[in-house]
Order: sequence, then C-alpha cells, then structure tokens
Amino acid sequence: MLGLDLRVIVPELTLAPVVPAMAELVPLHEAAMADAHQQAVQQGELLAKRLAA
Repeated sequence: MLGLDLRVIVPELTLAPVVPAMAELVPLHEAAMADAHQQAVQQGELLAKRLAA
C-alpha cells in the first residue's frame, strides 16, 4: 500500500529508574532514552518526506 518499512527503536535499561539495584545505571538509561527519541525524530522526518513526495 504505502510501501513503508517497520523500524523498531528499543531504548536500553528502561527499568533503571524504578529498580533501586540499578540506580547507578540511570545515567546510561537517560542517554539511551535520548538516543531513542532522536532516532524516532529522524524516522518521523524521513516518513514525512516520503509521504510528501
């Protein structure tokens, strides 16, 4: 139909903020989330360009 490809973006360490034993990993979680959000923005922009063409 639209010729779209599925892109899966998976952030890491998503339980770090809620599991006390993982507290030292929270900075890595935050970096992973920021990266995942940036990837989502890039994919959204790419999709918008494809659909506008």
